[in-house]
Amino acid sequence: MAKYTQLAEDIVDKVGGKENVKEVRHCVTRLRFYLKDESKANTEYLKKRDGVVTVMQAGGQYQVVIGNHVPEVYEEVLKAGNFADGGEVDADDDGEKGNLFDRFIDVVSGLFQPFLGVLAAAGILKGVTALMAATGVDATSGIYLLMNTIGDGLFQYLPMVLAVSASKKFKMNTYTAVAIAGALVYPGLAESLTEATNILGLNFTLPAGGYYNTVLPVILAIFLASKVERFMKKITPDVMKLFAVPMVTLLVTIPLTFLLVGPIANTASDWIGIAFSAIYNFSPIVYGLVLGVSWQIMVMFGLHWGLVPIAILDVAQNGSSVILTAAVLPSFTQVGVLAAIYLKTKEDKVKKRYITYTNLSNLWSY
Repeated sequence: MAKYTQLAEDIVDKVGGKENVKEVRHCVTRLRFYLKDESKANTEYLKKRDGVVTVMQAGGQYQVVIGNHVPEVYEEVLKAGNFADGGEVDADDDGEKGNLFDRFIDVVSGLFQPFLGVLAAAGILKGVTALMAATGVDATSGIYLLMNTIGDGLFQYLPMVLAVSASKKFKMNTYTAVAIAGALVYPGLAESLTEATNILGLNFTLPAGGYYNTVLPVILAIFLASKVERFMKKITPDVMKLFAVPMVTLLVTIPLTFLLVGPIANTASDWIGIAFSAIYNFSPIVYGLVLGVSWQIMVMFGLHWGLVPIAILDVAQNGSSVILTAAVLPSFTQVGVLAAIYLKTKEDKVKKRYITYTNLSNLWSY
């Protein structure tokens, strides 16, 4: 018996049996059943069943949330019910899309969820490297350099990774998306530009250090590219699509990203810095509260860089700075909340996930 055979058989039985299933498909984390009669499903049992995270009903689908190992469970479900393979669907294929906030959360989760595990691992390793530096390990030693490289490599080229997930979310060619991200993080580009560099009279500038470690510019770029690619597919003759569609997509998207999309993202970051400076001048207490609440959200989209220059300037002028002190609070808060859940919950499957969520809790602070 395969590892997930019993779970799969139980799921099929509790959704009303194979006779109640019209079709079954799966996405990244969920089994998606189309049932003849949802009232026949034992939802409460499935929610409490070990191996099932929860059950959701949306857009005419009965969704059994499994986790990242859903493909293995799906294969066993097909065998258990002798179902036809409905295939894999996008994570956002829910029929009803919901309000703008729900759709925003869906986009964000869809972009980061596919590589959340390795992102957490890299964040933890960056934390280990920081501890090594704090305990006096020589920053030029081989072990420190190796650990720093392992932990920082993913974050350094984060636009490349985001391009992959964004291409799937916005439904465009993945390799074209990676080519766009590659242009954003092209080595030495930022250092090669001068104040006189322009394209057709428009200033060609990059933020300090280029687009390494950034999030928002590449997301906006891939979103734009998906629209361009879709339009080009409609108007390009089939005989030319293979090279013409990606070529035009690159020629349109990359210049617009450097000249328009990137500067907009940078401006948003600058506005964040100006806004928080105003709040700090008004009341350091209010500043700490607002920063603590919003820090990790800003980090997710790279908007926190608007505060970094302010903190550096403060250190240069006064020798120390409290500008970013409140930024550490979310990490302690999340660990506290997770500890409370672990101590209070009576569900074993929730406790089993505690360690994973604890590891993720500090990820964005790095």
